[in-house]
Formats: sequence, C-alpha cells, structure tokens
Amino acid sequence: MDAVSLSGMSRYCYHESSFLKQKDSTEKQMPVTTRLTENKSISEYSVANNSKDSLYGSAKIVSFQEVLDNFEKEHGQYGDTNWIAKSYIKMAHREIVLPNHGVWLFAELPFETAMKVLLPGHTHDGERKTLLPECGLTAKDAANNYKVWTEQDKRNNPLCSGSLNYHLGKDPAEKPIFLTVEPIDSRYDYGKIIDDPKFAEGRLVHLDGLHRLVSLAIKDDPESTIPAFIACKTAPKKIDGLGAVSRSGIENN
Repeated sequence: MDAVSLSGMSRYCYHESSFLKQKDSTEKQMPVTTRLTENKSISEYSVANNSKDSLYGSAKIVSFQEVLDNFEKEHGQYGDTNWIAKSYIKMAHREIVLPNHGVWLFAELPFETAMKVLLPGHTHDGERKTLLPECGLTAKDAANNYKVWTEQDKRNNPLCSGSLNYHLGKDPAEKPIFLTVEPIDSRYDYGKIIDDPKFAEGRLVHLDGLHRLVSLAIKDDPESTIPAFIACKTAPKKIDGLGAVSRSGIENN
C-alpha cells in the first residue's frame, strides 16, 4: 500500500481560530462524576442488528466509575503518559457526556469500524519520524504510513515502533480502547482537528489506545474486533458503515 502523503493532508490541516483561544480560567467546571444512572439501573440493551450495517449486536451502558476502573486496571502500571490519557477521558465525560445527559457505552467494535477511528496528531519527544500529522488520520491511514517506514526509521523512532511491535504480538481483544463521538477541546493533541468540525463530524475519535488501533490496522484481519468504551451524547442505535455514530439513539428516560 502507498503511504499517505503528509503534504497532501493540507486539506485537513487548519490554522488556529478564535475557537481555540484559551477559555476564561474562571469558567465553572462540571464535576467529573456521573449522575445519569443514580435513579436508573444500568442494563445491557439490544441494538438493532437486522443488517450488515449494524456494526455491533449489543452494547452495555456503563457508569463513568467503571470506565475509570477499567482504565486503571489496564494502564495504571505503564509509562508516564497515562495521566494524559486519563485526563482526556475525564474531559470527554465533562464535555460530551454530562452536558448532553449522555452515556458511556462498552461495545465490541468490528475491524471495519475500528479502521475509521480518527486519531489525533502523534509523535514521541525526540523522535524523528511523525506517525500522525497534527491534523489527524484514521487508524487505517496511520498504519499505511508505518508500513513504509524503513528499518532506519524504526531505529530512529524506538518508542513508537517499539510500542507498535509490542501490540502486534498481542490479541487486540485483550484490552479496551477509549473513544468519544467527537473531539474534545484539548489544544495539545486535538487542536487542529477540532478547528474544522467537518473533518471529525460523525467519526469516533481516539482518547486512549492509539498504538493498539494502529497495530490492529497493520495486522489487517477483517475478522478481528476490539473492545471499546465510548463517550456518547446519547445511547446510539448503531454505528453506521462509515464509522459515524447515530445521534438518534434511545432516550434516557
């Protein structure tokens, strides 16, 4: 496969806008707690699965505490960047779930949907090769970039290539990834893709699990699935064939 031309991604890259200006520091922040299910039992609901366009057959509505507990269980012992990923998950809860009376879902994402997850810009400090431009790429396009890295490129980027190699040897179903239905307002990684909502509109967006998603794409096994916690504005009926989350989900009565 040909690599995705980073210079050709200019149509996806945008300049800073007033939308990205720092918010007033006095802005009141919503507490990182969930009140959605205080008076409602958390139950598994069946998702319409009458056609091949229904990309998962069932999903479970979970509490935010369960999301955090799973993150700590799977990632608490690794690396010094996990506090960043955890802060993104909390931000998604504040910005996506709470204001819209939404939910967190746990679902098994099929390969086709996982390939269309939007990843933000990514490079490791001190490394010479950029896996993802700051404007973002899908998991599939990021994998296509990596496939043309030379052995020297991999030696020059030991953290990124090492993490990908580690996950290439693992079963993608072993650990969940964490996603949201739209970009969070984080200027560090999401600033460029958030500047043009049309790019990210309707796509699932990465919060944690970038190397797992890219390694899944490199393996290119259409039968594989990957578990995911997803911050949703509503509980969607399905994720369509373009990777878009239906906004006409069930009401939270």
